[in-house]
Parts: sequence; structure tokens; C-alpha cells
Amino acid sequence: MMGILRVLLACAICSLGLGCAAPPEVSSLQKATSPRIVNLEADASYKFLGAFGKEAEVHLLQGTYRLEKENAAGQFYLGDLHSVWWMLGSDLALLRGGVWIPTDSSKSPRIYFYYGYQEIRTKNLADALSQRRELATQGSPARDGSIDAATAIAIQSAPPTMSPLHAGVGAGIGAALVGALADFDSPILYQAPTDGQFKTVIDGFFRAARP
Repeated sequence: MMGILRVLLACAICSLGLGCAAPPEVSSLQKATSPRIVNLEADASYKFLGAFGKEAEVHLLQGTYRLEKENAAGQFYLGDLHSVWWMLGSDLALLRGGVWIPTDSSKSPRIYFYYGYQEIRTKNLADALSQRRELATQGSPARDGSIDAATAIAIQSAPPTMSPLHAGVGAGIGAALVGALADFDSPILYQAPTDGQFKTVIDGFFRAARP
């Protein structure tokens, strides 16, 4: 079912002329060749416009972030642990992810996530962090077969009369989660912040760490 949904979503985006190729941020990504580690010393968050113009907020937890992938457009720093969280309806979703640092310093950094890596779903952050500690003792995160975060975003953002299938198509277009939909290893970027505070905080840590 998830595979069918993603094929239909990709077709809908192509048919509306929004483009079928991966956007610059995730196009031709290469694994990082030089180790770069950044310690984010405080939590950071920002608000953005999601599906149907609905405002949402995404959070990045303090911790260790390592450069994992890069291309001409920017660099992706992945948190050592589940590092990205936001509210999906009444649930809190804690995800594997990190922060994208654009090569163009005038652009804002953005938070990204991966779907299918043992997404933690709870009612509050304390419980989510407790589960994160348990997962950390089990070694590297493994993919699971549960509904992924992108689809959950679509369903929770939809009007009550909209079917889950239509919600998936609508969210893929409206929320602009700009990962390559068919590539399970592609980072999925949240929309850009609606103000400059996140950029100020993140640039202070990550750009200072560059050689």
C-alpha cells in the first residue's frame, strides 16, 4: 500500500508540472569524505507553513551531529541519536534526522529526517527520550515497516472529509517535503523557517565548525 501511495504521489507531482527530478538540495549527494563533528549545545526549532497552509513547528535536539552527505548545494549533518521531533496531531514523533547547511550562507538551514528508522511515537517528549535511550543500547537504528512520517504528516494535516490517499497527494504537494520520494535513503527536508532565528542559532554552531 505504501509503495502504491508513493507512485501515485510522484505521478501527481509530475502531472502538475512541479518537477520529477530530485531538487538541488538532495540531488547527486555524496558521502562525506572528511569527518566533521558539531556539538549542538542547545535545542533549536522553527515554524514553517505545511500542508494546506497550516503552520507547524519542528524541533532539533541538542547533541552530536556528524557530516554524512554533501553536494554543491549544501551539507547534511546527522544526529547520533533520534534528533528531530514534532507533533503529529496529539502524538509526538521523534525521528532520525539532522540539519542541512546550505552552501549559500544567505539561505536558511533546514531540518531533515529519514522515514522508516524506528520512528518513536509517544504523547510527550520525556517518554520519547526514554525510548531513545533504550534504542541507543541496541546499536544502529534499523528500518521498520510501520507507516512512515511523511504519510503520517499527510493524514494528520488533511480535512476530515479527505481520504488518506488524497491526503498523501495533497501533503506531498502542499507541504513540499522535498526528498526524493522513491529513494528510501534520501533525506527529507522540512520547509524553510518563517523567520530568521533558527538560522542565527544554527549558523553560530555549524558554520563556525567549518575549516
